[in-house]
Amino acid sequence: MLITPELARQWLERNVRNRPISENTVIAYGLDMLEGRWQYDGAPIRFDTDGNLIDGQHRLSRLLKFGLMDG
Repeated sequence: MLITPELARQWLERNVRNRPISENTVIAYGLDMLEGRWQYDGAPIRFDTDGNLIDGQHRLSRLLKFGLMDG
């Protein structure tokens, strides 16, 4: 599935019970990818039964900041 910046924005709006997004983590993920250090581990973007984002907030935020998505 291709995750566009618009889709990432919509999903991040459903990020209601996650810990706060760490800008440092988003930057680190982006730099790792740009410099060839990112290792895709197959981890999915996950939602609960109500459609709320429960896993993937930093990867989606990286897409918005750097235009990069793994997988």
